[in-house]
Amino acid sequence: EADKRFGWVLEMWGYSIAAASLQIVHRVTTNFQIEGGAGIPAPENRYIFHYTYGLEYMLDGRQSGIGTIGEWSLDKRHY
Repeated sequence: EADKRFGWVLEMWGYSIAAASLQIVHRVTTNFQIEGGAGIPAPENRYIFHYTYGLEYMLDGRQSGIGTIGEWSLDKRHY
């Protein structure tokens, strides 16, 4: 039932609820992550690459078209 309701963001909700119930304190760091993908270049001074947008490429290195699945793909929505 939870998978149908929350879909691919289920693990984010699970972590948030578990962390809150265990009273885990988080520290927010301004330059901690970058949300790259969709043709956005990632700067060098980040610790985490949060792949919000799918990375879709052809085997020759070209990006595949918008809304298409490439020959090489990194997109959590496919799972």
